[in-house]
Amino acid sequence: MANQPQTRSSQRTVLACTECVRRKIRCSKSIPCDGCVRQNKASLCRREPVALTARRSAPRSTTLRAKSGATARENTAAAESASQVATTNGTGRKRSDQELVEREIQKRIWWFLVRYDWLQIPFQNICQIHPTQFTTPMPLNCFDELERMIRDGMVDTQSDHVPTSTRWTVTMDQVSVLIWKHQDRINAGNAQGGGSQTLEALYEHVIWADREIKHLYATWPLFMREVDASTVQAGTNACLPTVPMPGLLLLCTAHKILSVHRHFQLLSFRDRRFAFTQMSCLAIVERALTAIQAWPDTTETRIARRMWTTLTQVVSCSVNLVFALVFKNENPLMYDVSKLRNLLSFTKDFLQREEHASSIAARGVKLIGALADLERWPEGPKDIEEEMGRLVRQFAASDGRGHGMLQAEAQGIVFPPLSQDVWDIFNTGGSVFSEYLVDQDFQI
Repeated sequence: MANQPQTRSSQRTVLACTECVRRKIRCSKSIPCDGCVRQNKASLCRREPVALTARRSAPRSTTLRAKSGATARENTAAAESASQVATTNGTGRKRSDQELVEREIQKRIWWFLVRYDWLQIPFQNICQIHPTQFTTPMPLNCFDELERMIRDGMVDTQSDHVPTSTRWTVTMDQVSVLIWKHQDRINAGNAQGGGSQTLEALYEHVIWADREIKHLYATWPLFMREVDASTVQAGTNACLPTVPMPGLLLLCTAHKILSVHRHFQLLSFRDRRFAFTQMSCLAIVERALTAIQAWPDTTETRIARRMWTTLTQVVSCSVNLVFALVFKNENPLMYDVSKLRNLLSFTKDFLQREEHASSIAARGVKLIGALADLERWPEGPKDIEEEMGRLVRQFAASDGRGHGMLQAEAQGIVFPPLSQDVWDIFNTGGSVFSEYLVDQDFQI
């Protein structure tokens, strides 16, 4: 039929998520795309060139035909450009097994740097890496052995409920993202408020971060959260230390809760507007210390006890227990004081077992012992911050061996925001401490 419009096909190449293409849904083109986020498959989101073929009616006029020809040439050029980019990035070809392994290694290294940078934000109020500077997804939950990692030319991603060596690190990656978001919200509020915010406005951000961290904890696999070792699935300890894992995760989560509440810890015992801080912090501190108190004496738990991160977190939790004991008279019937004292005694014993080999443990024992005496301080809690500063200078600046703390170790301990020089002395110790005493005319 001469008058029937003819159809012709054209082909163009676009970058789309492989998951969206497989499911035949529209892709938002972001990384990760909206579809993968809704399906909890953000880690699987990958971009690759996809050829799309469309059929359309042939143009009827010479003018339109000329314009369509120009458009076709532009589409062809765009497709060639996309193909060149894909070839350069290696996304348009099938990767070898070795390349897939190297790619996972690179992601793990990169996210180690990101995690290290973002988890120190509460102590430095600054970070070096911004999310807009990279698009590297988090490492996949996969096994380390090549024969178990790769299957059919692809990384064999395991369910979140399958324990692998990357399960723990990805968990901490997720926490670090929340810490960065928390700081970003504070910065955005400062920008809107002309550089400063009220305490109430800042506290809203703290409550948000507290809620998000706890919600994130509830989403993690049960084998990482279940303290009762008898319910842990048999054979899951091949990749992760399942016996100390729940205690370690609780301790780490408590440390992050303490860090976001850091500036309100002492204030919460005096000002009822911020009482949520003392309740939230003390509740998770009690749970975490009770969990590690129940650890059996095994090789796994002995290694876990000696990790500097564990010792740092135990010291941070112990300081919070001291606050509750010092201010117990202002908060009657809220806490079981005898239980708090027993937990504090446990943390001192915990640290004393490792003080022969750990500067953190040695300093922590001295600091906790000195701070615990404040419960019987005749002056009461009126000038507690000044007295704490004096105790830090006198007891905690040296471990008796003339060694200072590593920078990474020192930054991890959660203290209330006293004057910066006090905590700098605690962190560095050694000759710096002696020089400070001379400058300030202190006598020991």
